[in-house]
Amino acid sequence: MSNLSTCIVKSQATICNAGNLALKLLPYAGLSVAGGIATKILPLLQDGRFMLNFTQKGRMRSLLEDIPVHIVLNQHVGLIGAALHAARL
Repeated sequence: MSNLSTCIVKSQATICNAGNLALKLLPYAGLSVAGGIATKILPLLQDGRFMLNFTQKGRMRSLLEDIPVHIVLNQHVGLIGAALHAARL
């Protein structure tokens, strides 16, 4: 299996888990995909496969289709969030 194929399989599993988590939390304001992996697999996220896998939850599909999904391209978002949190302490 090539590196790209491995990446696709792993990302599809992650996307399915994101859909499960979204069903538990119901983030109607939106779901953000962040971190280094988001920038590396951006083409896979943009071609529609992400939303297809994300929403494949049977009768719950319509719930997930209403949740906006945002891709965070800033790889330092975790550090920025930690700094903001520390500033509020």
